[in-house]
Amino acid sequence: MDAQRFSSLHPDHPLEIGEFKWSISDSSTITCKPKNKSRTLLWNCQAKGFYGVKSFLPQWNTSFGNNCTEYTHHFEATKVNLMTTSKDLHVEVVRAFYIDLADPKNRLIQNAQDSAKLKLDGEEIWISKKMLSFYSPYFTILFKRN
Repeated sequence: MDAQRFSSLHPDHPLEIGEFKWSISDSSTITCKPKNKSRTLLWNCQAKGFYGVKSFLPQWNTSFGNNCTEYTHHFEATKVNLMTTSKDLHVEVVRAFYIDLADPKNRLIQNAQDSAKLKLDGEEIWISKKMLSFYSPYFTILFKRN
């Protein structure tokens, strides 16, 4: 997948890698968010890399997603100079999953006969009938009738 390295990145000026925006805030929080802020997105981004403050470069890895957009790295106080002035982050996106459920042809749907349109909290989304049936007896019965 994609790999990037950036230094002294400010939260107001995120770096774009693939479908995601990356930023560093304070001295230890890495943030990953999708470029598109739609409520109908289903996403996950598994990443790893190195985060450096001065010359200390610990390795990190985590998974970002719909409910988790930040990762905070806790440094060992004995290894970090408290007067941190430079930050360096190397990010490698290991695996990414990015689907807009508002798209009737999203990749979760195999064909037109497999699609079901739902309206949830004012948002229209398209879901696979097979997937809905697998997780819900209600939808199994509903789709068998059609």
